[in-house]
Amino acid sequence: MTKANEMKVYCMPVLASIVGALILFPQMASGQPAGKCYGAASYGLVQVEDESITDDGTSATQTYDRGYSLGGALGCQLSVDNSLRGQLELDYSSFEFDSLKFNGSTISVSGDIDVMTWSLGGYWDLPVSDVIMPYVGGGVGWSFVELSAASATAGGTTVTTDASEEDYLSTFAEVGVGIDLSETVKIVPNIRFRWLDNEASCGAGCTSDANIVWAYRVTMRVGF
Repeated sequence: MTKANEMKVYCMPVLASIVGALILFPQMASGQPAGKCYGAASYGLVQVEDESITDDGTSATQTYDRGYSLGGALGCQLSVDNSLRGQLELDYSSFEFDSLKFNGSTISVSGDIDVMTWSLGGYWDLPVSDVIMPYVGGGVGWSFVELSAASATAGGTTVTTDASEEDYLSTFAEVGVGIDLSETVKIVPNIRFRWLDNEASCGAGCTSDANIVWAYRVTMRVGF
């Protein structure tokens, strides 16, 4: 099965889950008291882990600069005791290439990477008091990645790659703490780990690792 066909296979259940969530959330909100459903907005800093590349037996490491993320979400309680939540989210992240390291040399690389991700997640809230509520969660999504033209210079020679667009299956895990500011408003510092299914061949005899992205975010939730 080609990678394009694998993406289609992965994509169909994700899209079906998103459509189902869009239908289900309004029904869940209907007739429920304030706070059962919520809207959320997030801002955070992102760091992509170094990426290992192997080309004809030569190992190299691609590094990335820190970037930022913006997100919006709609969620609802799924259990009577309000310990389980479901959430549909759209997240945008932007960061840049930093350098390419190989054979003891470091080459500066310039170029931007923008990632737009739709995801569907489930969360388990763990109330420790009336005000503070830690939680753990995770989910699955689909990420649309846009790479600008990237360039690197070594020995007076500059190499430039073409801009490109790709899309990948992604999964995430998250931990955070909800802090009540009022009956319906929470401030939520959280850490998210995201894995993108973009491990692939980068040419004849060349392979690269899947990307792992860490996001350190602050989220505000408003119940309705």
